[in-house]
Amino acid sequence: MRLSKRLKAISGLIDKDSIVLDIGCDHAYLSIDLINSHKSTKVYAIDNKEAPLLEAKKNIKDFNLESKIIPILSDGLMNVNVHDYTHIVMAGLGGELIANILKRDTIKDDVTLILEPNINAYAVREALVSLSYSIINEVMVLDSNVYYPIIVARKESILPNYSFTELNFGPILIKTKSKELKGYLERKISILESKNTANNIALTNKINFYKEALNEIK
Repeated sequence: MRLSKRLKAISGLIDKDSIVLDIGCDHAYLSIDLINSHKSTKVYAIDNKEAPLLEAKKNIKDFNLESKIIPILSDGLMNVNVHDYTHIVMAGLGGELIANILKRDTIKDDVTLILEPNINAYAVREALVSLSYSIINEVMVLDSNVYYPIIVARKESILPNYSFTELNFGPILIKTKSKELKGYLERKISILESKNTANNIALTNKINFYKEALNEIK
């Protein structure tokens, strides 16, 4: 089984000997990789839809991993009665959905979050700040011509004061001058400029905001 570049990057951010809640597991490819690569000792493959969870169960059985990967039908953590987990992964979900799950569900304080929103990463970072999480690592991956931000967070007693630009584009991605973030910003500017033929004020302001962020990492 070959993982996408995006899922490989997520797998690489998970600590060895972890116990993972893979929320939005889809077909359980990440869950299977975490066990087969000896990263995790146990994974709970969670999805809120029956069809992908049935496919996940089939894949888990095909790899003879029923004792190490437990599929659960649940909306976020609502039907998850598990207390020994060390990591939560939410990948391929919308940013607002991830933020809502973080705010709604009860999560242990000593857990590492690995979050990959497919849209609206700002909502995720804003939720993390409101819940006293600190962003401890970030990477951005270009996979099949799509840019994916991946955010790693933990609860901290002292929180950094993130700027509006950092909440939008990632404090660590900006600090490390991520070439993928640079490519993402350049693409967004190009797309917006092609649409802004009438010099619309709102679009112009948005373009300038992206350009300011690009200047920070240059």
